[in-house]
Amino acid sequence: MFQDRLQALLAPAIIQAFQARFGQRPEERALGFQQTRPEFEGDVTINVFPFLKLSGKAPEPTAQAIGEELVANVPVVERFNVVKGFLNIVIADSYWLGFLNEAVEKDILAFAPTGKKVMVEYASPNTNKPLHLGHLRNIFLGYSVSRILQAAGNEVVKVQVINDRGIHICKSMLAWQKFGNGETPQSSGLKGDKLVGKYYVEFDKAYKAEIEALVANGKSKEDAEKSAPILLEAQEMLRKWEANDPEVRALWEKMNGWVYEGFDATYARAGVDFDKNYYESRAKAEYSTKNIGHYGLAFDYYTHFTSPIRRYSDVLSHRILYQNLHETIYRVDLETLEQKCKHISRQEVKAAEAERESVKYKQVEYMMAHIGDVFEAQISGMIEKGIFVQLPESGAEGLIPFANFHGHYKVDESKLRALSKITGHEYRMGDLVKVKLLDADLLSRKLEFELLDEE
Repeated sequence: MFQDRLQALLAPAIIQAFQARFGQRPEERALGFQQTRPEFEGDVTINVFPFLKLSGKAPEPTAQAIGEELVANVPVVERFNVVKGFLNIVIADSYWLGFLNEAVEKDILAFAPTGKKVMVEYASPNTNKPLHLGHLRNIFLGYSVSRILQAAGNEVVKVQVINDRGIHICKSMLAWQKFGNGETPQSSGLKGDKLVGKYYVEFDKAYKAEIEALVANGKSKEDAEKSAPILLEAQEMLRKWEANDPEVRALWEKMNGWVYEGFDATYARAGVDFDKNYYESRAKAEYSTKNIGHYGLAFDYYTHFTSPIRRYSDVLSHRILYQNLHETIYRVDLETLEQKCKHISRQEVKAAEAERESVKYKQVEYMMAHIGDVFEAQISGMIEKGIFVQLPESGAEGLIPFANFHGHYKVDESKLRALSKITGHEYRMGDLVKVKLLDADLLSRKLEFELLDEE
């Protein structure tokens, strides 16, 4: 559609330009429009060979003369270039913007509804730092894709998933407690996300200083990184957060609130929005009397229970159903029920943690008899300090520190590949490697391996 409109605009202008330069009027039907080839600059290309008899000149001078006349007299033509007998025309941005605005106002590009519902997820910010250029690129791409899908007749739901929990969040919180002196976005003049990000940097400075001090006192760097007091404090804060400590949760809500205000200011300035926000802190199942829908199923209203009964939450649901089936109306005491919901939610978290820890314990206990043995393992994870490998038969997992490698490996941003700057060799997630079990520490429930086939 837009090609036809552009050709209808350019055709008379080209004829007029030719007549002004050469005193001849070519036939409009002789004009051949085509899209400019990708290796050349331009939006539209005109083949001038059919007009050489009328111009009386070679292809290049003919195209050059027409291009100069168009640039001088046609506002939508910004510039041009000539490649042999082809005139490549660059259309001004103002034309495209005007066309898009008109398309929106008049529904020129409207399509019939498809009946499909599409979710587009973008932004994916963390609440321990401000939005940066990478986020903005993701935001503009996501928002543009959602508008295109919407224009194509789909019902589009624009979603962002916010990482609002974890050790990184606690680092910012702890640094603000220690060094912030009550600073707020209002008192500092900083956007909320910028302020919280400032204290994430402050934590890192303090952490590095403590590591240096511990190393100077005789600790190895690896031990210093694990035992730096400020890191241990952050880990304890995370444990308190997971245990729903009121003070920690209040600080978390306050600082996350600052961040969300900062995010909203950026989104408003960028002209983008979201239909739904999902938070990683709410991703786990949590029993409550309050309806929050279902993230994975994208349901606005959701409840869940099983029959036969498997959990105490099922007992509560069955009792309510039974009493409403056998009584005219049964009103639940929401306050009492909410307390029961919170209790069983906490108990399920503890049960899951106990299950994970017991599995780890038995795995390490089993592997203690195999110290010194050689295994084929699969790379299952990567962090800055090394790679994790997992033994297929037992499921036991352990770390191979990069400090024990010879090639000075570094994990790239994707966390899917570790590359040696010296040899150029790389390890990828899922690679099979040969390893030797060096240590099995039952107290910490950790295994340490040595890589035998390093290249």
